[in-house]
Amino acid sequence: MDYTPCVALLCSPCSEDRAALAALFHSLGVTLVPAHNVATASDLLRRRHFSLALLDLDCDPAWTETIERLLAVDPQLTVIVYSRLPDEHRWIDALEAGAADFISKPFSKPELDWVLETARHLEAAI
Repeated sequence: MDYTPCVALLCSPCSEDRAALAALFHSLGVTLVPAHNVATASDLLRRRHFSLALLDLDCDPAWTETIERLLAVDPQLTVIVYSRLPDEHRWIDALEAGAADFISKPFSKPELDWVLETARHLEAAI
C-alpha cells in the first residue's frame, strides 16, 4: 500500500529500535522522524503534522503520562506504543491512556503495515 505522504514520529532513546523501525517504515514508504525524548517529540508535534506517533514503553517509566502529554499537544494524533513484552495488562493500560494500539518487538513488516492502515482509517475518520 502507498502511505505517502505519511509521516510518523518515533519517541525512543533506543538507537536499535530507531534503526529497525526506520528500515521497516522506509520499506513501506513512510517517513520516520526520530525523537530521543518526550520534550523533543512534543516540540516536533507543535511544528508539523504527523500521521502517527510510536512510543517505546520499555525506555519510558512514565509512559502513560507521555501518551497524555503527546495527545495534549495534538489530540488527533494516533499513538502506537511498543514493548519487548507482549503484556495484555500494559496493552489495556495503554488504551486507557489514549493509545490506539500496542505492538511488540521484534517488529515485523506485516504488523507495521496493519498499524499504518489502522492509523490511516483513524485519521480519515477525524
